Amino acid sequence: MARRIRARRQTISTRKLEPRRGRTLSLVCVALWAVLIAALSLLPHPPGAAAAALIPHAAFVGHAAVYAILSLLIIWAMAGASWRARLIGAVVGAVLFGIVMELLQPLTGRYLDIVDVVANGAGIAAAVLVAAAVAGLRRKSDASKE
Repeated sequence: MARRIRARRQTISTRKLEPRRGRTLSLVCVALWAVLIAALSLLPHPPGAAAAALIPHAAFVGHAAVYAILSLLIIWAMAGASWRARLIGAVVGAVLFGIVMELLQPLTGRYLDIVDVVANGAGIAAAVLVAAAVAGLRRKSDASKE
C-alpha cells in the first residue's frame, strides 16, 4: 500500500515537470512577435508609416493593438502558472519591452515618444482585462459544473 502511494506521488510530481504540449509553440510565437515589434520600432522609416499618418490616431491604435497581442501571447506562453502570475507576467514583460523599444529608438534616428508608451500601456491593459474576464468566466463555468 505504501509503495503504491509513493509511486502515485512520484507520478504526480513528474507529471508537473513535463513540458506542456504547445509550450514551445507559444514561446516561439512570443519571440517572433517581439522580433516583429523590435523591427518595426527600430527601423528609421517603418513600412506603412506614411499611409498611417493620414489616418487620425492610427499610430496610437497600432501601438495598442500590437502590445495587446504581445500581452496575450505572453499569457498563453505562461500557461501552467496561476492566472495572477500570468497577468502580472504579461504586464511586466510587455511594459518593460515597450520601454526598452522606446529608449532604443533614438539610436536609429527616431525619437522617444511618451504617447507611444501610453498607447502600449493601453493595449496591455485592454488585453489583461479581457484575459482576466475570460479567466473569471471559466472559473464560474467550472464551478457550476461541479
